[in-house]
Amino acid sequence: MYFETILNIAKAIKSKALTPVEITEAMLARINEIDSYSSAYITVTTEHALAQAKKSEAEIVAGQWRGLLNGVPIGLKDIINTDFAKTTAGTEIHRNYHPTYSATVVERLETQGAISLGKLTTTEQAFSDHHPSVTVPRNPRGEGSPAAALPQVSVWRPQMVWLSVLWGRTQVVRFVRPTVLPA
Repeated sequence: MYFETILNIAKAIKSKALTPVEITEAMLARINEIDSYSSAYITVTTEHALAQAKKSEAEIVAGQWRGLLNGVPIGLKDIINTDFAKTTAGTEIHRNYHPTYSATVVERLETQGAISLGKLTTTEQAFSDHHPSVTVPRNPRGEGSPAAALPQVSVWRPQMVWLSVLWGRTQVVRFVRPTVLPA
């Protein structure tokens, strides 16, 4: 299930072959299993994710469907403000910054029923090199391309795909510098 597309996960949830709690618990277990090596997440929001998953599951059982992402776990880049987790932006100066609001994109994702697993490690302010205080993410498979690491963690790749669906237009994604380095 870790390498399924977000679309297949959404279909499995909608058909009730998989529940939001099951997929969220599985993804959190996978993060726990590989993140000590990959350093993909700077913050994992376990309690928040499980609460969202339980709420989503209860709504689905009651026949309510919020949208395309209902019950689907995602990761948020650590430059996106959330009121439920700190936003460091990959910098030492913001290491304790806890926003009092969530960014519009987070609100829209949550309105669609997305489940936030946590904050993904980013380069400093998302445009510089990694700050020395931030552990540089590693691709566990050792492939050199930054894009090669995206499917490995399984919750990164879907973000780009679904943002296009949510806003109804094609998004161009370009890697300026590696976010993830080869092992």
